[in-house]
Amino acid sequence: MNISKTGACMDFRNYKDSDFKELITLLKINNSFDKMTDSRKIFKALVKQNPEAIILAVEGKKLAGYVFAIYTPFESYIHHLGVAPEFRKQGIGSMLLARAEKALKCKGAKRADLFVSSKNCPALGFYKKKKWAWLERVLVMEKEL
Repeated sequence: MNISKTGACMDFRNYKDSDFKELITLLKINNSFDKMTDSRKIFKALVKQNPEAIILAVEGKKLAGYVFAIYTPFESYIHHLGVAPEFRKQGIGSMLLARAEKALKCKGAKRADLFVSSKNCPALGFYKKKKWAWLERVLVMEKEL
């Protein structure tokens, strides 16, 4: 258990299937939901491969935040990081990010990447404060298969 900046008691734990509906709701509230990747089937496969891949912040029975820490031997990255609006500015995002970074490092990751919209100024400022650097040498491209 950790204490947030406002004194709230926050528990951190791994995702379980019973969290699915609440997590999807919060992903949608935070405009992070991706219909191609955010499904029960994919979450089940992800946590089967790595039970620590989805870390949740919970106050009582309320989901306060989430982070996805994806590790493979080839690359590691933060897929989603978000905090419910009523829990923002309490240090929860920082605690989630620190837990995700530690989890990836414990798996053997030497570095990690993350994706953030270039228009999401609050997130860009947050990550910059946490020593994440903008990579100018790459351009991310995607294609639906």
